[in-house]
Amino acid sequence: PPDDADVDVMVADYLAKRDGLQRASAEERFVLKRIAEAMTNVAKHAAAQEVVVAVRVAGGTAVAEVSDDGVGGAHPGKGSGLAGLEQRVQGLGGTLSVASPIGGPTVLRAEVPAAG
Repeated sequence: PPDDADVDVMVADYLAKRDGLQRASAEERFVLKRIAEAMTNVAKHAAAQEVVVAVRVAGGTAVAEVSDDGVGGAHPGKGSGLAGLEQRVQGLGGTLSVASPIGGPTVLRAEVPAAG
């Protein structure tokens, strides 16, 4: 699973490859790091065969969704990982929702204000 240094490299690599832009907004870096954090949770806990990541900006809100076909049962109250993720998203004025019935699939959705 990626640690913070790995995430920084992933973000830098993403920025180097996208449309010639080299600087990310604080919000963009935040969203990318939260996606990496969600992917770490999938790798550690989900036993998933497939993960889908979707990111879009709509109406001044950045929406990131990470879905997997793993075992399900994820809940922010079950441990520190999702609870910490939820706190970080809320700290930026956003919301985090988790739909994860036992047996899967799991859909994690974060919405944060987009840079204007």
